[in-house]
Amino acid sequence: MKLMHKQQGMTLAGWLFVFVVGGFAVLCTLKMLPHYLDDMSISKVLDNLNRPDIGSASPHEIRDLISRGFQVNSIRDIPNDAVKVKRQGGVVNVAINYEKREHLLANIYVVLTFEHNWNTQTK
Repeated sequence: MKLMHKQQGMTLAGWLFVFVVGGFAVLCTLKMLPHYLDDMSISKVLDNLNRPDIGSASPHEIRDLISRGFQVNSIRDIPNDAVKVKRQGGVVNVAINYEKREHLLANIYVVLTFEHNWNTQTK
């Protein structure tokens, strides 16, 4: 009768694989999380445009409100051409579309695209 050997656990190669995969996940999180936090702040800036007087504001004034919201939330790396404010008929439309390219390691990059649209009726 053969005795069963007790389990030995993971091998060195198994632990190395776990650490590499875990390290890559941590790296991705540390590189991409700030962009998603900025994106959430941009959503809040657009939500703060829901004011009673916004319908009578000019596109330039709306752009200034958005710019001040970006300054308060320390959002500095959004290109100026990413924010588009249009007044068409009785609707004010704000569109913020931009992308971020983040270097992970060696020649591996991640491209993150963000889109926000907000509109309201004018008086």
